[in-house]
Formats: sequence, structure tokens, C-alpha cells
Amino acid sequence: MRYGRYLVLVWILLLTFSSSSGAREQSKLFLKASLGADLADFPNLNDELQRQGQTGLRPGIGFSVSLGRTFFQKRWALEVNFGLTRFPSFDYLNQNEDFKGRLTHQDYALIVKYCFHPEGGKFVPYLGAGAGYGQSDLVSGGGRLDAFQGVALFQVHSRLKDNIGFVAECSYWMSFTEERYNAPYLQNFIDDVILDSNGSPLNDRYSALSFRMGVVFWPRKFTSY
Repeated sequence: MRYGRYLVLVWILLLTFSSSSGAREQSKLFLKASLGADLADFPNLNDELQRQGQTGLRPGIGFSVSLGRTFFQKRWALEVNFGLTRFPSFDYLNQNEDFKGRLTHQDYALIVKYCFHPEGGKFVPYLGAGAGYGQSDLVSGGGRLDAFQGVALFQVHSRLKDNIGFVAECSYWMSFTEERYNAPYLQNFIDDVILDSNGSPLNDRYSALSFRMGVVFWPRKFTSY
């Protein structure tokens, strides 16, 4: 969570700077909210679930919100993104562990986007990339996996009204390192880890292909596109 606060602080500093030069750069604020599906891969967790006789992790439902601003005649945009995904529950059961998995994943990212048609149009495509912090929890408050991660995305905006637009987005997220599931509130208090069927600590890394649809909103004192 502390990394999310750092991203918000970076955004406030950038917003303060850009406000002082807004007349030159014609910068514009926007707010985006979207909902969709996440096809996530936790390779070691999936292998362990299949070893336990299950089918593996199923797709999750994800929600994300972003606060952003355009720069340089709307050709570039910078946004702070927060995302939350919930996955279907599963039973994690081997000779070392026994609990109900309720996996969630949170994203905190700073994303830079390039607009291919800043002059506007019926469909406005964006290509972007960014980095941030990701946190996964196997259960509420336990089985935590966190790491820095990167994202690449493609978006298409379509205007609905002067200050409201439709957005469709496809993004790929991947953590930079493999980390260990920490388990301070689960059964194994001594080792503070999640154990697999071999009795070894469960390590993993997160990646996901996400599909989102939603709306983008510009305050009325700013014009869209």
C-alpha cells in the first residue's frame, strides 16, 4: 500500500508542475473507470492446484480507475492507475496447508501513453507503458505476494458526449521478480510462508492479460480530445 501512496505523491507533483505551464502545453485532466476480465497466470500456484487435483486458477473480474492529464497538444498522456481483481475461490489442501483461497490482486501504476490521433476523431487509439507495484493476497490479510511490475497497453477512446467517452483497453501486466508468498495469518506461523505439496515454500510471479471497457470523463472546463 505504501507504494500506492508514493505514486499518488508523484502525480501531485506532476500536476502542480503542469498547472504552472498549462497555457503552453494545453494540458487537460481526465478520469477513467473500467471493468472487465483478467486472465492471470501464477505459474507455481497453478501447478500446485493441479497437483492437488484442481483445474487451476480461473479468470477474475477486474475494476480499475485512473486519474490522468494530457500534455503537448494532447499527443502524450500520463496517468496514475489503481486496479483490483477478484478471482473465484478455491481449496488449497495438501499435507502441509488447508485453507480456502480467495485470491485478489491490486495494481498501482504510473503509465505514459502516446496518442496516434491527437487531433481527434471517432476512434482515438493510444499505446502506453508503465511500471508500479502489485500485491496479491491468497486470503484476506494473508498469503501475500508483492513485487514491482510493468505494464504495456493499447486503448481506443470513442467520444459519446463533449466531456464523456467510451474506452476499450487491452493490457499485459508482469512482475519483474519471483517472490515468496508470506503467510503471517495462516496456519503455518513458524515459517511464515505458504508450503506446497513437497513441503517447500511457494514462490511465484504474477502476469495477466486484462481486457477492460469503461468510460473516460473530462471536467467541463476542459474540452475533450
